[in-house]
Amino acid sequence: MKIWPKYYYYKKKSLRIFFGFLDFIFVVLGGIKQKKITVDSNDKILIVNFGGIGDIVLTEPFFRAINQTGAEIWCLASPLTGQLLPGYVHRVFFSIPWLSRNGKRLDFFAWLRLLRQLKKEKFTLAVDLKGDPFIIFSLLLLGIKNRIGFINGGLGALLNNGIETDEATHKSLMNLKLLNLLNITNEAPVLNTQNDSKEFDIILHLYTSLEKNWPFNNWQRLIADFYDKQIAVIGGNSSQERLIAESLAGDNVKIFLGLKLEESVKIISKTRLFVGVDSGPAHIAAALGIPVISIFSLANNPVQWAPMGAKIFVFGEVGNFFNSYEKASPEIIQKYIKGLLS
Repeated sequence: MKIWPKYYYYKKKSLRIFFGFLDFIFVVLGGIKQKKITVDSNDKILIVNFGGIGDIVLTEPFFRAINQTGAEIWCLASPLTGQLLPGYVHRVFFSIPWLSRNGKRLDFFAWLRLLRQLKKEKFTLAVDLKGDPFIIFSLLLLGIKNRIGFINGGLGALLNNGIETDEATHKSLMNLKLLNLLNITNEAPVLNTQNDSKEFDIILHLYTSLEKNWPFNNWQRLIADFYDKQIAVIGGNSSQERLIAESLAGDNVKIFLGLKLEESVKIISKTRLFVGVDSGPAHIAAALGIPVISIFSLANNPVQWAPMGAKIFVFGEVGNFFNSYEKASPEIIQKYIKGLLS
């Protein structure tokens, strides 16, 4: 295993230099002793995943594969996205600002109390799915003997085994590589719901953040030809989302804003086709087996973050990510929608 990555994924040069220096010191000192790790029914595993909805959905195969070993699985996650974890996983919720996207300050003393609580569980294996140095150091403090994860955030030398994140590889496949360290195989992400009826022909998810936005007049042009289709619009409660959703109002359009996560999953499960921006709901739809048309901005690389499923169609703006993708024009996407609904 390498403990000094080829690159650090920080935008700030100061952070890249800082963690490069720390890892250099650990390389000189030899770091933690590396060893092969296997998993069986006697293990008690702590998986740390403070990512967004897409992160949780894309790690479902990871949990499913480990569950097949018979090991006891715990997961430390944010209160919102942790709701999507499989039922067989013991859930522990906490919010880390830079990982949970809540903008709050870290309650350091609450974190120490949580570590004290987790230490009593005597985990035999820990997995960090974000490659965060704070998490890696915390796992060391917990005294967990076997620790694996990604090393591009720094402090990879504190892991017993780890791998580099590859920008040309999808996130779910990177998780596969982590499983390879444990000699475990997995499959595509799957979510289970008991709703087989399809109330809507199309569900639109219009907005998630400014950098991932698609111009709202494009949405108007997109649905102009689908007046005979039942359309649902989902999203949050922001003023931008309300403005866009209200501009699409019509007899055949139902608007669902500000839903709880489990309610959004139920609505998505009722559609024949999902069309939306690069966001968590797109991953949910793909995991439910629903065809997905995903519209990417330049904020994320679809090679890493596109939804995974049998019928996934990715469109994007002109840019270095999109040499292999069609431009996201309403007219082109209309053709795909008509083909998928025919």
